[in-house]
Amino acid sequence: MLFIRQPKEASLDDELRSVAEKFRRDVAQDGETIFGELRERSFSKGQIAEISYALTRAITEEIPNSPKSRGIVPESIADLKLLDDHDTQLSHDKFHAWKVRARSSVILRYVLELAKSEFKMTKPTLVYFLKCPTLIPYFDLLLAQAAKSLYGFNLPIIYSPEVLDELSKSHLRRMFQDDGLIRWGESAKTDLHNYSGLTNTVIGLYDWISYPEFRNLTGYDSFPADADGLFDLGGGFATPDISRLIGQTFISLDLISPNEARNWDLNFFVIDRWGLPKMRIIREHLQPERERAKYLDQLKQQPWQHFDVFSDALPTQYHKYFITSFGFLSANVASHSESQLNKIEELLNSYRVTYMAVRRIVELAALGKEVTLFTYQRASEKSYRYRTILMKFKNNKLTDYKIWPLKTHGKTEFVDRRMPADQR
Repeated sequence: MLFIRQPKEASLDDELRSVAEKFRRDVAQDGETIFGELRERSFSKGQIAEISYALTRAITEEIPNSPKSRGIVPESIADLKLLDDHDTQLSHDKFHAWKVRARSSVILRYVLELAKSEFKMTKPTLVYFLKCPTLIPYFDLLLAQAAKSLYGFNLPIIYSPEVLDELSKSHLRRMFQDDGLIRWGESAKTDLHNYSGLTNTVIGLYDWISYPEFRNLTGYDSFPADADGLFDLGGGFATPDISRLIGQTFISLDLISPNEARNWDLNFFVIDRWGLPKMRIIREHLQPERERAKYLDQLKQQPWQHFDVFSDALPTQYHKYFITSFGFLSANVASHSESQLNKIEELLNSYRVTYMAVRRIVELAALGKEVTLFTYQRASEKSYRYRTILMKFKNNKLTDYKIWPLKTHGKTEFVDRRMPADQR
């Protein structure tokens, strides 16, 4: 497949710097108002930057009624100290991030409480991983990978308000009895970041958008069935699951090949329980080996194209596009792109990715292409998490859009809805 490699032109560099300035200067607007103003408004190639900026502001609007939990550390571990003043800032930042994550991660909270109680090798092990010169944002995910690899344990990922069961506590105590975790980390087949947050594929995580009570709200009912260009932007290792959910085969556009999952010896999680309508994950488990082998085979067969959103434009040979982005377009993490455009300090990492991804869509729409974009907001501390936005473009116009949920959330209802094994 031919992708158009674009030179790192000064004009695009200037455009991103201008966008950064506008983000700092402009007062945030209501997202639905922006969508409404753009709807049915014709635009040309000369207005790509203007339209891309407006859509980026609409997509990244914050939801005032969302809980603001960022930075809150559980009281039980608030005074836990593992590092010295001479340790690196990266180590201190990781430790603070773990303590904050422990507010929702029941497993991580328990492990940090073990460290506070001076349980055997817990402190030295945590210090080892904190001092590793790599990002380890979700230490609980790394523990689940290690538990299966080292001991054959299927350690579930559990979030509040669930309570950690006694078997999981026993498994965790076993893991910190000796230096086994340190030796596992030293001999890992890949960067530890790959086990702990570079990708976090959860099978079935997005299924709720197809449930009868949500399929109209999210726009699932209006997904096109006749598109000839189907792409999953920033697909990572989730594209086979997206194709299963939607019932169409998507091409993964990503910097990383789906087959790297096998090379890295990754395990994948399956969702057990979640909270609706805030879409909070409550409990996950690792795939049984048989299901994992099947999914790795699907990843091996997955159509994939190396794609860098900063330097590659989308192909223009199709007439009707259906593009999905589950977490990437609205990511709040730094891109791994080596492009110089990804190094413009003035523009926040999250907005850089969002703006460039939106721009690639608008470039197609400005050519008069028919484009449906469905974006699923990234699961994060940001207050626009788990939000779906559907946009349809035709004849150089935004012709339709759907946002769900809007700026209010209902009471969380905890739901157990596991997929049958033969559908995973």
